Amino acid sequence: MIDFDSLAQLHPEIAKLETLGFSVEGRIILAMKISDNVEIDEPEPEVRIVGLHHGNEWISAEIPILLAHYLLDNYGSDPEVTYLVNNREIWIIPMFNPDGRVHDTRYNANGIDLNRDYGYMWEGEGGSSMPYSQPETKAMYLFSQKHQFVLSLSFHSYGEIVNYIWNYSPVEPPESVIIEEYSYGYANFNGYEVTEGYDWYETRGDLNDYSMGIDSDIDWTIELAEEFVPPASQIDTIWLENKDAILYIIKKAGQGVGGIIKDSATGNCITNAHIIIEPYNNWVHFSNPNDGSFFISLLPGDYTLKIKADGYAERNISFTVYEDSLTWLGDIYLTRIQTLTPKINGYKFVWCNTDPYDCMNTYTLSPFALGEPDGHFLSIATSTYWGSMINYTGEVVIKLSKKIPTNNSMLVVYEGDDGHPNEKFKVYISDTLFNSWHFLGNGEGTDSFYLNGVPYDSILYVRIVNDYSLNNNSYPYGGYDLDAISVIIGAANIKEKYKISSPSVSFKIKAPSIIKDKTLRFSIISPSDIATEIKIYSLQG
Repeated sequence: MIDFDSLAQLHPEIAKLETLGFSVEGRIILAMKISDNVEIDEPEPEVRIVGLHHGNEWISAEIPILLAHYLLDNYGSDPEVTYLVNNREIWIIPMFNPDGRVHDTRYNANGIDLNRDYGYMWEGEGGSSMPYSQPETKAMYLFSQKHQFVLSLSFHSYGEIVNYIWNYSPVEPPESVIIEEYSYGYANFNGYEVTEGYDWYETRGDLNDYSMGIDSDIDWTIELAEEFVPPASQIDTIWLENKDAILYIIKKAGQGVGGIIKDSATGNCITNAHIIIEPYNNWVHFSNPNDGSFFISLLPGDYTLKIKADGYAERNISFTVYEDSLTWLGDIYLTRIQTLTPKINGYKFVWCNTDPYDCMNTYTLSPFALGEPDGHFLSIATSTYWGSMINYTGEVVIKLSKKIPTNNSMLVVYEGDDGHPNEKFKVYISDTLFNSWHFLGNGEGTDSFYLNGVPYDSILYVRIVNDYSLNNNSYPYGGYDLDAISVIIGAANIKEKYKISSPSVSFKIKAPSIIKDKTLRFSIISPSDIATEIKIYSLQG
């Protein structure tokens, strides 16, 4: 990696290095950002290039390094390279598994296959006991959450194959027409074979499926070379076979739509919005966690996007995409909704593990469990890893749209209707990821849990685990059917200005069934000679 480091030093105006993390044995994992204004996070489409998940596939590191050389050496002289560097943020991670490279092994120093350790449809087939079990994959997850990648490439060897998602299931993703178009577009430059991953061989917990399933980033596996360890004399040939194809993907990251989502009252960026593109209504994209921008790669045509964010009115915008151009919508303002009881919903998955065979026999997609309860649901079935016949309990971890206080707040888990009501689940909460979980309780159907007394002042993550022993686990909707999760913030946490007078009057009211008919007590306070108007709101506002 000495050459990689010197590259950044030679081109400080358009290249910088960032440390993703460290391997099991303490070796550094580096990423290079290539872009104009490289020290600034600009609202530009982001692309991620990764090599050497498997340490003995050394050619997969050489191609990303040669890409960095090519972009940096030709900036300012080659019009295409100059345009891409000026209008993209390109992140190159050539050696993701440095321990595996040193020991010439597929695995990391703990004997784990890193490309089976990610949190989307993980099943333990790579030797790990849970998703993101290794420091390398934790680092990739945390790095990716700081960005919003549009298109990505992951290099491996061998076979001369363009492998597109899904790898865990034969069911096509909602945006398959785009994915296949770009897959064949890549192959047009070098004659590589194009295949859906599952049609080649099934994998679980890989970077491709994680990228799309968790981050809505279309990621490919590119299998380089005709043999597992090609001779060094073939490096230049393999690079030239892939150079224009890689540039094609980087360019297509900017074909589509983009904008910046903002609060209409404050002008502040909204960094936790969902963006849904019609006709791909079954999938969700996310605003950038740093500046509220979004970029979605699309084929030429007419579209409508929906923007949703907790506490704001939904906004719909129609637009047209043209070949090799970005339709820039500029600043998009959302109007805040006033409510007495703010509600924070599930925003994004951290991991999502369900039975693959249930996924093949039904069309419950993971985004169905995000956002407001709407009748669409994800079936969290228990899976069985075919290699060892070990049962892995179906479970999901969902990040809320923001960290919320626990005092006087309530978590609601909404069940979808699959014809088997009141299925069982377990729920856990945490304020930080990759830390301990607090068991909140056992749930049934649509159920609620008060957060008073939990060991956190605030929470950000919710874990729902299917109760395999008590639920219907047969196709097509095996396991607990999760429609949504919401945290309803109690009135004590609402920062409003009210003048308090005396004396007080108290009364009791029967609560909605969602909180199991518990009795609530309200105090209405006003001067004795002024009539008090009482308005009763549902917990949803």
